[in-house]
Amino acid sequence: MSQPLLDFADRIDPGHTAILVVDMQNYFCAEGGYIDKVRKADMSANALLAERIMTLVSAGRSAGAMVVWIKANYERKYLSGQALAKLDEMGVELVCCEGGS
Repeated sequence: MSQPLLDFADRIDPGHTAILVVDMQNYFCAEGGYIDKVRKADMSANALLAERIMTLVSAGRSAGAMVVWIKANYERKYLSGQALAKLDEMGVELVCCEGGS
């Protein structure tokens, strides 16, 4: 059985740390991506956000922390009937976060 990390120094040791980066994908964050095309959302602040995340990722890697990238995949074959119906209702044919992209 693993021992709990009781000491503060153990808890913040990069060897016991992971940085999870969730959904930082062009589909969500870049001009010309899915959200930009479908929702016409303002993407202008996302470049600074990506820069800050990469600064954190670089510092984490340098310190020995694990970095995990969580990526969404909304290919139609993975969506529920309800989600598919909503896309059809909206007239959206674009695939968001297609695998391998």
